[in-house]
Amino acid sequence: MSWKKTILLLLALIFIAAFYHVKVRPISSSGSFSSLVHEAARARVLPLESGETIEQLTLKDHLNETEISLRGVSDHVWQIEQPVRYSAESPVVDGLASLLKLTPRSRLLSMEGSQESELGFDSPRLEICVATTKKLEERCLLIGLDAAVVQGGYAKWEDESTYFLVNSNFLKAFDRTLNSLRKKQIFDLLSQEVVEIQFQSEGIERFLKRQGNN
Repeated sequence: MSWKKTILLLLALIFIAAFYHVKVRPISSSGSFSSLVHEAARARVLPLESGETIEQLTLKDHLNETEISLRGVSDHVWQIEQPVRYSAESPVVDGLASLLKLTPRSRLLSMEGSQESELGFDSPRLEICVATTKKLEERCLLIGLDAAVVQGGYAKWEDESTYFLVNSNFLKAFDRTLNSLRKKQIFDLLSQEVVEIQFQSEGIERFLKRQGNN
């Protein structure tokens, strides 16, 4: 290769590098759609700090006009606070909390003008409200209308100016009734040794007593 061609090639490379730093790089580092997409790839629906945990979870179903409030009473143990006070099915509630913490935000976009009403956030069908060990006041995730491009819905935290998509599996997981969240176990005897059982019904009575291993 001649020295003239070498110089031309170097000049071309310098021009491409200068064009990238002057034109392309500022756009990619600004608050554009592209940067929001990359941010969404890293962000979770509910980002938590190290050591931060969910202390309270409230499901407000505006379509069915129900509200269920749950509170963590100890590690992995939940209590229903509203509409009744009752032990919750703790593994189910733990699963909902994990979904909030682990589900990534999809297609993160900035809100514009009248989009809040167009996407259904002014009258959400569902609100998922959480309080944590570091943020004691509840903040709510609003679920708006069904998404136009995927099976799911539009979602937005009430105190944020961006919205994103959640898929249909996420929405089905939070479609809960009181019965699906209350503890079903009638006798909590796992920590006790049963020595006698008496059963009675109409015309029948049975009495069982433990003797040794029998």
